[in-house]
Amino acid sequence: MVAVPLQKVQTTTGTRFGTLVARNGKTEFIAGDNGHLVPGVAKINNSFNHPETTPVFMNSAPRWPKENPTWPKTEKATMGYKGIPTDYLPASTVTLKAVEIKGTKERNFNFS
Repeated sequence: MVAVPLQKVQTTTGTRFGTLVARNGKTEFIAGDNGHLVPGVAKINNSFNHPETTPVFMNSAPRWPKENPTWPKTEKATMGYKGIPTDYLPASTVTLKAVEIKGTKERNFNFS
């Protein structure tokens, strides 16, 4: 890893009304070459840190489900967006064909 001296970079950010204003801070690296956060960087505003009142997107199961007797779906963790055709990972869930075209690998993972 080559150490690069930190320098102030002039960037802009969009505001509520669509105009651009200059940022008043410096742009810094928050992760190292191995992908881990640099010491001193707060772990906030990520996909695992949100208020309980946040609505569930499109009535889908939570990524790391908790036991809930009112939830009609099977309890299991999801592995990201479903529906991208791939042969990389074996199917570990029951799937329904999204389309009835011979030879298609497209699946429907939205059981509602």
